[in-house]
Amino acid sequence: MVDDEYPPATLELPQWNLRAEFWIEGAGDEYGADTTDAGTYLYVATDQVRFYAIDAPANSAHAGGGGYTTAYDWQRRQRPVEHEPLLLEQIPPLVFSEVMRDVDLFVGVASVSNDPLGMMAVTSGAIMTTGARTVLGNSQRQLRHASRC
Repeated sequence: MVDDEYPPATLELPQWNLRAEFWIEGAGDEYGADTTDAGTYLYVATDQVRFYAIDAPANSAHAGGGGYTTAYDWQRRQRPVEHEPLLLEQIPPLVFSEVMRDVDLFVGVASVSNDPLGMMAVTSGAIMTTGARTVLGNSQRQLRHASRC
């Protein structure tokens, strides 16, 4: 779609000398159907959360997919050495808990399965609606019934 790279969602935690990265990727590959006219993805797929030292080289991903790698250093014209994420044992429990709360909020609020119209609008085979078994309230049941008519 777009020949560009972008960084992961990042939370810098300078008081702990840490950086948390939440890896997400645009879902779909058809411009205009899977994106807005401006090229913004309508849906994203979530991946993993990683913790790094705050001064570790940044990661980035190509807009066309393929996963995250250490970002290319254009000044030095080279890709820095890959840095492994920190082990979970190295992350203070409070930091881990708060970062996971942020991730949970993002996933919970942005989830397609929380939007009954969103579940009906998803036509791409790349997106799985695992929340389809969610208990529906009266308004969602009415929408579900109306969509079957």
